[in-house]
Amino acid sequence: FIPLISHLFLKSLQILRDSNYNLADNCIKDISANIERCRELLINTTAIAASLIPKFGFEEVQKLVKRSFDENIPFVRLILAKRIIEEEEIYKILSEELGIKIE
Repeated sequence: FIPLISHLFLKSLQILRDSNYNLADNCIKDISANIERCRELLINTTAIAASLIPKFGFEEVQKLVKRSFDENIPFVRLILAKRIIEEEEIYKILSEELGIKIE
């Protein structure tokens, strides 16, 4: 009984391995990011507020996020309109926090 279970387990692992190769070759390798859309989504989210807390403090960022939500304004657009920080500085902070280069 145990040799049969072992055989079926190994067969399942082979099927899983082959399906992973198939997924990678037929689906994943040709995927590329739409950089402009990613930047737009990043700018329009309040999630990036967390990376600004060390620079401005929790209370200030909380007020800005609340105002952004209440007025239905993208968070980054609000802080740029209030001239709290320059756009290049935002990208620099986000790049350091996320570990990716944002231009």
